Amino acid sequence: APSIIGFSVAAGIYVSEIAEAIPIVRRDILRKIPVLGEYWREEETQTYKFFVEMTCGGCKNSVASALKKVDGIESVDIDLAEKLVTVNANATITKEDVLATIKKTGKHVYSIE
Repeated sequence: APSIIGFSVAAGIYVSEIAEAIPIVRRDILRKIPVLGEYWREEETQTYKFFVEMTCGGCKNSVASALKKVDGIESVDIDLAEKLVTVNANATITKEDVLATIKKTGKHVYSIE
């Protein structure tokens, strides 16, 4: 049987997560129920990888700081030795958004995925 983890939707209390067993039709209905002033939606996480010309910890911090300010970016991992930046973001953030943010730091950046 499908389960809802959290509190009662009927009472208007926030539902923290919906189990995967709920059929798609029921998910569509749940998406239309206001939850704390917003609509529930299932978000996919996108992973983007970039080669960024960074030479020091300051470069790394500059890129990390810029990316962490963007709403929708969930995590940033930077491997300075490999000059690899990995970004996990929700579906509202495109690869081009991330690329533009990194370019604003003045670093040369190339998408690798």
